[in-house]
Amino acid sequence: MPRSTFKLVLSGCAAVALVVGMMVAAAAAVSTASTSDSPPSARAVGCSTQQYQVDKSQEKADKWKARLKAAEKRLAEARTAYHAAAPGPQHERAKARVERAKKKKHETYVEYRRAERELAVAKQDLQECQTPPTPTSTVTVTPTSTPPPDNPLQPFCDAGLPQAICDAFLTIPLPPGGGTGNGPIQALCDLGLPQPICDAAEGTPLPNGDSPIQPLCDAGLPQTICDLAKGGLPLPANPAGRHADGAR
Repeated sequence: MPRSTFKLVLSGCAAVALVVGMMVAAAAAVSTASTSDSPPSARAVGCSTQQYQVDKSQEKADKWKARLKAAEKRLAEARTAYHAAAPGPQHERAKARVERAKKKKHETYVEYRRAERELAVAKQDLQECQTPPTPTSTVTVTPTSTPPPDNPLQPFCDAGLPQAICDAFLTIPLPPGGGTGNGPIQALCDLGLPQPICDAAEGTPLPNGDSPIQPLCDAGLPQTICDLAKGGLPLPANPAGRHADGAR
């Protein structure tokens, strides 16, 4: 496969990043003043609003989680039908069905992540309400959140890659040892594709035969990369810029 094709694939990644842009978030500390030394049971009675928000947020998160599972099932069925479709109109209809299913899954995934964040905030508010303050004139409370799991791809999303791709990366079971540097698309990472993607591509294929990194393409990564990772197209064994011993 010529080097120019790899550049086109990488250009696709850059185009996606430029369209979506960088997402910036800010957090502010919340200060509350209290002189109450009431027992925890009395405070719990006054937390009904926070408890209601937790219940509603949990219900919403469960709803979107169920919808996400259904969307994933429909996408898997669409892919199976696409692989089995005969060439011609049937094949084109199956391909269109896959694209619609991918779009629906991504939209559902975004809503599910939003519901999960809302639930986390509601639980934090309830916990703060139920925690009795120390008997001092002023108490300053700074909300904290559980740090997200380590994500080696996150720095690239901080630099402009769509966040949905980094979120999807957390759903991929990485190969033992984290990768050897000799995976099916390593040549792309030698040319600039983020290395964690190539490491993840060394994992076990999905049950339907897709590459293990297919969830990244469902989230916005150019589909060509996942097709290459699946082994549908050949890659040169020793692309320019890579040492003969495979060192990066």
